[in-house]
Amino acid sequence: MSNNKSLPPMSDLEAMVYKWLTQHRIKFEFQSQLIGLRGVRELGDAIVDFILTENNILLRIMGEYFHAGVNVEARDTIQKERLQALGYVVVDLWTKDLMERLNYTMQQAIKGEQL
Repeated sequence: MSNNKSLPPMSDLEAMVYKWLTQHRIKFEFQSQLIGLRGVRELGDAIVDFILTENNILLRIMGEYFHAGVNVEARDTIQKERLQALGYVVVDLWTKDLMERLNYTMQQAIKGEQL
């Protein structure tokens, strides 16, 4: 990743993870469409926040604002199951874990371990 490249639009939590992965020289893709079509929102569609390209680990940023409520939780569960069926390890990164213990959370996440 070039330092001259402008960063894509991202949330504060995404920026924290982006910076941590970059500082630790971990290869990743940001905001990749894995299931469904861009602009078409169906149950289980997936635009994944981070793909750790060397080990098939997907990191999903799970801010409480956008990922709370019965319908949203059901959608997130279906999405996770579909991604796992494709052979990915899916790790959900929650706001509280990122804010309170970023380094530990990320060390676990890059190993494919869920907190």
